[in-house]
Amino acid sequence: MKETRWAILAAAALVAVVAGRRIQIKKQQGSLPPGPRSLPLIGNVLDMNWQQPWVTFADWSREHGDLVYSRLFGLGIVTLHSEKSIRDLLDKRSYKYSDRVALVTVEPYGTEFNTPTIRYGDTWRFHRRLYHQVFHQEAATVYRPMQTRKAHELMVNLLSHPSEFHEHMHAFGAAVVMSAVYDYDVKPNDPIIRTVIEAVEKMVGAPEKSALVAAFPFLKYVPPSLPGGNFNAAICREYCKKMIEEPYQYMIRKMQADEGMTSMGADCLRRFGEEGDVEQMIKDACGTAFSAGSDTTASVLIVFILAMTLYPDIQARAQKEVDAVVGDDRLPTYEDRDSLPFLDALIRETLRWGPVTPLAVWHATSEDDIYNGYFIPKGTAIVANVWALSRDPIKYPSPETFNPDRFLTPTGELTEDEFRYPFGFGRRICPGMHLADASLWIAVASMLSLFNFAKTKDAQGRDVEPNATWTSGVVIAPKAFPCSVTPRNPSITRVKLDELIKEAQH
Repeated sequence: MKETRWAILAAAALVAVVAGRRIQIKKQQGSLPPGPRSLPLIGNVLDMNWQQPWVTFADWSREHGDLVYSRLFGLGIVTLHSEKSIRDLLDKRSYKYSDRVALVTVEPYGTEFNTPTIRYGDTWRFHRRLYHQVFHQEAATVYRPMQTRKAHELMVNLLSHPSEFHEHMHAFGAAVVMSAVYDYDVKPNDPIIRTVIEAVEKMVGAPEKSALVAAFPFLKYVPPSLPGGNFNAAICREYCKKMIEEPYQYMIRKMQADEGMTSMGADCLRRFGEEGDVEQMIKDACGTAFSAGSDTTASVLIVFILAMTLYPDIQARAQKEVDAVVGDDRLPTYEDRDSLPFLDALIRETLRWGPVTPLAVWHATSEDDIYNGYFIPKGTAIVANVWALSRDPIKYPSPETFNPDRFLTPTGELTEDEFRYPFGFGRRICPGMHLADASLWIAVASMLSLFNFAKTKDAQGRDVEPNATWTSGVVIAPKAFPCSVTPRNPSITRVKLDELIKEAQH
């Protein structure tokens, strides 16, 4: 009995020492950043606007400060709402803040190929090396002739079927990336593109969706025909496999017939080999490049069209600049870019006014950290609220107004603010941003040169306001909205456009 009493006392003393040590460590580490009160198990799930979580995070920031801590089921989240905190953590401390959230959906859903969700380590570094070889600023210029051709195809599509402009932007984004990655020319109603689109729609890669599956694992098995079937793991895995394999095998067949072809996949295979894990990583990186790149380009171009529809005076000013440099007897080329500063300012303002990646891609901490006295545990999701940055009223007065002059000096030169936030931060910044930037520029320059975008009219001749609603997800865009797309010059027929294109390509 006496031995039992001593054992109980010893155990109690040990518990007291451990508890005291934890309290001491907690005091040394600091407290978690402030945030809304959360509920047991589910955290702040019920507080979130799931269509626009960036708005919810921004609302919390106004109450709790720059760093806000919240929970989504078992996942701790720190959202950042200022350029300073984002630079301090994601750039200056990138060695601690370059991981990704550990998603329970990766393996069962077949998304382990996806570079943006790969954990920080050797596999991610090799993916990054592959992208850098072919998409760094100098290397990406090799794709400009192709991007120009695809922009010209976009002009033909807009002239032929102007009411389908929304679909044309997506076709352009897909065409550029498929050509750059696989040297694949997209066809109308292309079966490979259809497979890729369906795979992207079925992917459950967002951290919030993964947290939901972690809380309710049965969602992986819900048949597609039932409510919740969009979380079915087997269907997602099947489509992801097809998305990776089909365009890759096309490229291999084309390489065998044309040893000189230029594409990301072909160049990487020549440099790094075609055996074992290396080939699989090249295949995975190629699949990621399409799924990540085509949607963002299309989304930005749709935002551009919405802005031109709502701000005809800005459109007219940009067209005046293009006309002064390009004239009306040829199409814009990349050589014109330095002479068109307002056009570049307009693209930057498009990225700011309607950020298509409002929360970027979530980072995660690979070890514990202290920042401004707050303790940020290992494994915490770190979310840069790009939307909040774009709505900073001090840096961008009247932030809801589309105003490219924000990015010009009083003398008309471009400022140093490029608003590159939608492309990410630190070591996880988008490796294809130079390719995307060139695609945006040639498409916007060509559209402004040839077309007017305006509000449609109702039966009484009154303007119809677009009132666009937005999609939700990691990448967002305005849903289809009414817009009148007409040639600026009535002489621009299909024959005349073909002549301009022919001249531009010689």
